[in-house]
Amino acid sequence: MHSPRSERSRYLLAASALALAGCASYFAFSWLRFGHPRLLRDNPLLDIFMPQSDVATNHSTHIEATADDCWNSIQMADLEASPLNRAIFRTREWLLGASPSQPIEPTPLFTRMSNMGWGTLAIIPGRTIVMGAATRPWDPNPVFEPIDPDRFLAFDKPGYVKIAFSIAAHPLSAETSIVVTETRAVATCPDSKRRFRNYWAVFSPGMAIIRRLLLAQVKLRAQAQPHQDATALSPHTASATGTQTPSRAS
Repeated sequence: MHSPRSERSRYLLAASALALAGCASYFAFSWLRFGHPRLLRDNPLLDIFMPQSDVATNHSTHIEATADDCWNSIQMADLEASPLNRAIFRTREWLLGASPSQPIEPTPLFTRMSNMGWGTLAIIPGRTIVMGAATRPWDPNPVFEPIDPDRFLAFDKPGYVKIAFSIAAHPLSAETSIVVTETRAVATCPDSKRRFRNYWAVFSPGMAIIRRLLLAQVKLRAQAQPHQDATALSPHTASATGTQTPSRAS
């Protein structure tokens, strides 16, 4: 007859085995699907800068708020506001042996990305932004390098992964909207592709969680604090068809 403790141990071992099997299956699926991204939505602005990619992720959320309120909330969102997001960032540092990052004060989304080295490729004020950078994501402490909008499409310097990120607020009605985020990435040479494929298989689940929590934060802000002043919050100024590259942190 088995004791309650031995029964619990068996259940824990079985649950752990199932979890490991699930993770292994996901990693294998991500590795095999690399190079065959599924683009679930039309994104003409992002298509200008990266029509083809090795990977692409799409996330969205419906929000009971105006598109203007959603855009204000996007600008004020903080990537590290969620404890789970912070845990994902710290786990990556631990797994890759990175230097521990210092605590960061709450920082609006676009400002944080600009400070990290992302450049703005295009912006439609109050609706959409596309940001991009080149980096080596497998490095323990990766450096993001901005690329001028007119050079982004042709950039193919070996040893890098080129990443483009877009986030948009689209009105569905007078008081409802959908916020959509998409990230595309392409390696610039065979060695980078091999490294990035392995990196993506391991870390893409965490990246997906970060995007979903970002959207959840935007939804909470937009529905709780409507009718903010978009002009006062925006760290960027550009025409509806123009592009710009924000300043980098020193």
